[in-house]
Amino acid sequence: MMKISRLYTPFLALLLVASISILPFNAQVVSAQDISFDLSYSDPASDVTWTYENGTTEMKSEPKDVNIKWLRSELEPNDDTLKLTIELSSPGVIRTDNITTYKINIYTTAENATHFIVNYSDGNCKLRTNTSASFINESVEYSISGSELECFVSLSELGNITYYNIDATAETREYENETVGWVLKKDFGWEVAGSPGSTPDDELDEEEEGIFDANSNLCIAGIILAVILAAIIILIIVIRKNK
Repeated sequence: MMKISRLYTPFLALLLVASISILPFNAQVVSAQDISFDLSYSDPASDVTWTYENGTTEMKSEPKDVNIKWLRSELEPNDDTLKLTIELSSPGVIRTDNITTYKINIYTTAENATHFIVNYSDGNCKLRTNTSASFINESVEYSISGSELECFVSLSELGNITYYNIDATAETREYENETVGWVLKKDFGWEVAGSPGSTPDDELDEEEEGIFDANSNLCIAGIILAVILAAIIILIIVIRKNK
């Protein structure tokens, strides 16, 4: 008669292989459906930073053309495209010259070590990462309507998204006069607490929970798989010892 252990061992081995095969798939389950892309950060303060050639800085409300009033993000329906909006303080107007740059940072991992950058200047909107000078997309779709700049980025260009957040900067370099010289004028649209004029809600809702949150389905599935794997390994060891 065939020993029971000979029947169990192949079955358990097969179950072990199947469980291991599920793990990589399970680790990639965090998708656009699990993350909220609808963000809205206001910056009502007049807080353009002027940096002079001698290194001194001061805060002013001008120029309105780089004074960020609002930063928004939303997922366009049906086509998985992010609409990222920078709105300037009225009567600011989006500049299309080559000395003014509007930049939106897109964070797709919680540690933010690497992130994506949407860069608009001089009629060109491009996408790259902060770790490479090469562009992922050199012709990002955009539109300008007075004080608003809208950039449209496909989710497929952002890879595996496990977290989502944004911030932005707007800057221009202008020559004031012979006495003052050149001045870098820059404003920020940040979620980070303590940034000039920024007081957004930094609490995550249920859709924005991390993949290791105790209440997330992914975490629960991972724990169950870990327990199953441990049980399989123990059973195989016990069966082999009893041969």
